[in-house]
Amino acid sequence: MLVVGDSLSHQAADEIVEAFHAAGYSDVELAVFGGTTIGWGADRVLERPSRPIVVFSSGTYNLLEGWSADDQAQAERAVSVLDERACAIWVVPAARPANRQVRLALQGSGVHTAEWDVVSQVLPEIHAADGIHNTEEGQRLYGQLMADSARTRCGPVDPATVEGNRRYVAATHDTFLGRTPTASESELWTGRLTFGFPRLAFTRTFATSAEWVDRQVDAVYRQALGRAADPTGLAYWRGLIRSGTPLSSVVVELFASDERWARSGGTATGWVTGLYRTLLHRDPDDAGLRHWTGLLAAGVPRRAIARDFHDSLESRRDRVTGLYRSVLGRRPDAAGRDHWAGALLVIDDVRIAAVLAASDEFFARAQR
Repeated sequence: MLVVGDSLSHQAADEIVEAFHAAGYSDVELAVFGGTTIGWGADRVLERPSRPIVVFSSGTYNLLEGWSADDQAQAERAVSVLDERACAIWVVPAARPANRQVRLALQGSGVHTAEWDVVSQVLPEIHAADGIHNTEEGQRLYGQLMADSARTRCGPVDPATVEGNRRYVAATHDTFLGRTPTASESELWTGRLTFGFPRLAFTRTFATSAEWVDRQVDAVYRQALGRAADPTGLAYWRGLIRSGTPLSSVVVELFASDERWARSGGTATGWVTGLYRTLLHRDPDDAGLRHWTGLLAAGVPRRAIARDFHDSLESRRDRVTGLYRSVLGRRPDAAGRDHWAGALLVIDDVRIAAVLAASDEFFARAQR
């Protein structure tokens, strides 16, 4: 097998080789270098006619001065070169518009794709440029996507693997969207997962989808205000959340709102008692009630107090327990609960839900 690419760091190259070895490929040759073009990669493939399987990762560097007619000609030439091999896979680059141009060049060819562009779009924190990653997890996923794509696209596909992924897709739809997937959704995602698409990128797609965000925002409205989200409020929060605002901001703003205050009787005691019952699922103790109502009387904003309740260890542990129950169908073990409760200080509940749904445990539950 030959692996050709541009913008690949030495560390990323090592991860790629390790992933191919784990997938059962012992004879792997790298022809990678930073700052090369698609044409350079095609020449490396031509120099190695004895390598029937080629994984080609190029396109980012061609964008440095814009995508020109020459770049397009290089891409089309590379496709014709790769089409001559027994199996060829082009890792679609994350850089736009290179990914669009590469996909156009691949249309109608026998060259398969590994969709790194889609992965990097839903997991932007792991990626800087093709082969240059912000985290070790990004490097691992990059190599794993290459290796799994080669293993499944260049060899026989195990029907059991396909069926397992189909059940996993159905379970993920049910968990995040409360419905079964359509036939086209099932086919798309089952195919992607079978051909190496990382589970975490799959679950994060759901956790950032408009459909899932709308469900979560509506749930917060019902929790905080006792009613469904109005269209204006739903559209407002959907836009913010899909642009990176954490779901916790919705919780804080709605619990601090005048509407919530009025629903709580318009008194400090009623409002604080409501925070205890709704966010901590218990009645307030006398000392706690005096403490928080005293802060309100001293002029501390409701928003700050609602944030303190939501960010408290008690609330974070309770939210982790809820995530485990909804995703994994069980209570968390103490170590898992405390780990994710700590993580909630820096990441949102959405991220944890995606990680749990990408786990082997969730995948195994989906097979039942």
